[in-house]
Amino acid sequence: MKDNRRDFIKKSTALTALSFTGIGAAGTAMTGCGDRAEIPFERVEKSAPVKSDMKIAIQAKTEPSEEDITFIQQMGLDQVVLWTNGSQASAEYYASRKKIYGDAGINVFGFGNRSVHNQDAIVLNLPGRDEKIEEYLESLYSMKKNIWIADEVVGRDDPRIRGGINILRETYNLAHDKKFEDLCTATSHLTGEKINRFCHIHQSKEDLFLKQRMTRVLCHRVSGCIQRCMGIDALNALSVITYECDQALGTNYYENFKNFLD
Repeated sequence: MKDNRRDFIKKSTALTALSFTGIGAAGTAMTGCGDRAEIPFERVEKSAPVKSDMKIAIQAKTEPSEEDITFIQQMGLDQVVLWTNGSQASAEYYASRKKIYGDAGINVFGFGNRSVHNQDAIVLNLPGRDEKIEEYLESLYSMKKNIWIADEVVGRDDPRIRGGINILRETYNLAHDKKFEDLCTATSHLTGEKINRFCHIHQSKEDLFLKQRMTRVLCHRVSGCIQRCMGIDALNALSVITYECDQALGTNYYENFKNFLD
């Protein structure tokens, strides 16, 4: 199974490379491929620079000093990521931080709440799990209203969104339900610990079968999309692609991916 998957990815990677070559040829003139062996490619620079959508951010303070902001500006950065705790997790506080950095020409790209981010009590079903989940939901509800439904801007406490939140919650709850535990959990190939199957990298045909069965069982249970199936597929695709890149190019993407997953 693994060999077949590797072969498929190799072929896909080759097709992707050809696609990128086509894209490059459209943007730069590339000549001499057939009759100039000593110079296989001759590039002609583009007349206009291409704007990149890539953003580089630094994790910064929520209470920055003038020196902190100057330092960020001197590094040539215009994006920051901020973290706060539960006591300050409100739309008003977020807006005030955004204004401080915005006045200096710096955009707050992301803002997190440490009190509810990746909490062991939730992930490992430790004492206080239910209380921590409720704290997380309250954190969602306190965010700025910036979700569009039709022509209306709503908050995360809108009843039309509650169903989606409850569905995602079910993927965590059933992993701790004795009736569904074997189906919704797996043993991590990295740590040997029991983890949610939605975070698992398939190691066998049995893993693939259980993943598909889990998806169907949960979809039947919630009467629709479980909203996490694309996430597990993306993780498994990245596992294969990063490994193949490292084998072909001597890079370190696969180790980085494993560290991220761990």
